[in-house]
Amino acid sequence: MNYWSGEYNLMNLHDRADNTDNVSTLSYQPDSTSMNDDDQTLQNNGLNVTYDDSENREKPKIVVFGKNTPDEEIIHILQNKFSYPVFISKNGHEFKDEHNVVFYTDDFSGIDFNYYNVNDKRILGPGVVRFHVREKTPLVIPREGRPKYCYNMQKHKICINFYPKSEVRQIVDLIHFMGGSAKREFTVNGILVTRQAKGSAYRLAVSVGGLILLPSWVKVCWDHRDDTDFDILDKNLIKAHTVPCFAGHKIFLCGFKEEDVEGMKEKIEKYEGNFVESYGECSHAIFVDNHVNFLNWPIISHNYSDKVYHVTAEWFWTSISVGSCAHEEAYSVLKKPLTTGIVSSRKRVNEGVRRSPCDFKKNMSHGSMDGTLDRTGSSGMSVDKMFSEEDINDVKVTSKQSKRYMVCMELLGTEENYVQCLRILEYDFKAEFEARNESGECIINAIQIKQIFSKVNGLLLVHTNILSCLKNEISNWHDNNAIGRIYSYEAEELKRVYRPYINNFDTACNTLNECSENEQFHVILKLIESRPELKRNSLKDLLIRPVQRMPSVVLLLKQLLAKTDRTNTDFVFLEHAIPKIETVVQETNSFLRETHDYTKSLEIFNDIEGLPAEIITSSRAVIDTLECCVVGASGSFWPEYVKKNIKIFFFNDIFVIAKIRSRYESKSNMDMSFKETKSLSRQASIANIFKRRPDKPYKYINYLLFPKIREVQFFSDSNCSGIFIIKMRLQLSDDLVIVKPLNETVPHLDPKSFFKQVAEHINKTSRQFEVEVICGEDIAQLERFNPEEAILIRKAIVQVSSANATSNMTSNRSSQFKRALTTVSLNFQSSLNRFGSKSTLNTIN
Repeated sequence: MNYWSGEYNLMNLHDRADNTDNVSTLSYQPDSTSMNDDDQTLQNNGLNVTYDDSENREKPKIVVFGKNTPDEEIIHILQNKFSYPVFISKNGHEFKDEHNVVFYTDDFSGIDFNYYNVNDKRILGPGVVRFHVREKTPLVIPREGRPKYCYNMQKHKICINFYPKSEVRQIVDLIHFMGGSAKREFTVNGILVTRQAKGSAYRLAVSVGGLILLPSWVKVCWDHRDDTDFDILDKNLIKAHTVPCFAGHKIFLCGFKEEDVEGMKEKIEKYEGNFVESYGECSHAIFVDNHVNFLNWPIISHNYSDKVYHVTAEWFWTSISVGSCAHEEAYSVLKKPLTTGIVSSRKRVNEGVRRSPCDFKKNMSHGSMDGTLDRTGSSGMSVDKMFSEEDINDVKVTSKQSKRYMVCMELLGTEENYVQCLRILEYDFKAEFEARNESGECIINAIQIKQIFSKVNGLLLVHTNILSCLKNEISNWHDNNAIGRIYSYEAEELKRVYRPYINNFDTACNTLNECSENEQFHVILKLIESRPELKRNSLKDLLIRPVQRMPSVVLLLKQLLAKTDRTNTDFVFLEHAIPKIETVVQETNSFLRETHDYTKSLEIFNDIEGLPAEIITSSRAVIDTLECCVVGASGSFWPEYVKKNIKIFFFNDIFVIAKIRSRYESKSNMDMSFKETKSLSRQASIANIFKRRPDKPYKYINYLLFPKIREVQFFSDSNCSGIFIIKMRLQLSDDLVIVKPLNETVPHLDPKSFFKQVAEHINKTSRQFEVEVICGEDIAQLERFNPEEAILIRKAIVQVSSANATSNMTSNRSSQFKRALTTVSLNFQSSLNRFGSKSTLNTIN
């Protein structure tokens, strides 16, 4: 039986438990009162005894009671260490009328404990005794009506702020039993115990960095009351019982994409919030940004409530990031408090119109940064936003010049927009992650930050200079201002900074994808992306902007050239600038292709075991690959690979042939084993189990130069799906190998898909070459001149044909077996249905 549900009338006990230590106001200064003010320590003639009442100098009796067997160790400590007279009783009732007595029990939930507590008796627990023994301090006797089991919460001020009242009484009592102080109001350096992430006490606790914990934390501490070394502020314990940031909130999402809504719903549920479909049910309405026009949303404008917090998505992600509910006023979408009459009755839309959260996105602009970060790259910035009024009045242009001027304005607007993108990458994203790393919150490491953002700073410096020059030319506008000269002079710098960025772009994207799997990184990323200045642009959107920038500059310069007279001095500058910028684009793209080719080649080189070092070179690029099974061979080394799966790597100057490791072969590849019945001995099977598997999927066989290939022939008929006969001349012999493509990497009716590329490449590099298609008559004619070669080809044709026939037969048998199973299943189900009908059921006695 729990102490709060005993058989006695516990009204007095409940009143006492509810009488928490009172603090009249929210104090910002630490409480100077000692946390041990419940106890008054006095020395009695040099004995290690401490009393709680200065008028009582006589040593009290300690009565040990309870249904459990008394702890002999505790009795020995009380008698010998602290020199107390100890009496053992079943329930202690014979001592209930005595004044100078202390009751000891390890059961703080029984009927007897409740009785003594209601009657203001002094009650002691085992944790108090063990604590003083360990600390070698005098035993402190609790005061009347304040039982103490242990000191696990000693010196902690805990504010209780939740309902229902019955549970509050339980929590207050447990805090007192563990030596803590329960407060009605939160104080600095205190701990707030609540269930919801709201209220004045919660806001104060957040502002001072206090702990905000669930009532379950107190109960877990009570479960460990016998552990004198238990740390109630252990990091893992605090993390498990911290109040979730959305606890008690009802959240309505406005204007988000469907995929964003699903992701945010998961976060709301994870952090103990409630997602609601209706604005009228919510406590928080979250918008994409702070550009909100309630006139577009009648469901909100008609039912607007001052009790609802209207906040941006940044509030949502900030709350998750910091682990507590962020202050709503800092992220409000409302510049001024709105009255209930937001929209006049004449402007209100039909009340019957209802839209889901996803429908609100139709009213949101696809947006850009203040009209500049649009997806087309063009600027929506008006002239009066860019220049002062006197600058605009000074600009005088003719109708013919205005076209050239407007192109220049578009060039300036897009450049300003682009520089803003780079600044956000450098000063919002990169700086945020670096600052968190410096503060010890290592979300991603320094290497990952460098891989994503390291090449942005160079772009920012060059384009900041270009932007400054453009502003200077356009703010002092004349028809002959040389816009082309700016890009002509900066072409080399552009080439210098764009090559490393383009080269690093794939690495940056891959690193970003890897980091996004980290939930903490994802939350911080969403937090930054939800800031109003980003206008719904993601980090991925911004990273790709440099890739798109230079081609758009070329197009704008060509438009400007078309609007410029030949007599204009800028005409010559533009003619020189455009080819230079085009060269920047071409060289960066070419460099990117070379890098991709080299990276792909390196990956292949790394996958081949035993590859000679001289084959690995940066100039060697892979063109294509072909997986095949060797079905016949003659010559120096090929016969040992018959019935083995190999892979031919077609590089720009050589072939590399490698054996496919058996454990890397796909199921479709295994079909090319010609359906031979093979068995392994038990010894061989066990040996294979314990044999160390190779790390690389391919084992090097040999390489082959293009001039060594004499000819390639292709044969197929109704039974044989297709084989390739490759004849080559090596140093010691003329070799022949017959291969059957695997996985249909070469379509049976199109032998040119792989070897056509080989033929075209050989035609370009050395000599005339083509793939020859042969038939049965050609093989018969070959038999007259080279019977050994003809026999080898015929054997290969027979093997491939029999493999195809076996495969078809197996497939047919499988289909028949499936149909038979289906028939049996249907018949069995029909029987069950008949058995289960009411007419066939018999009464079971």
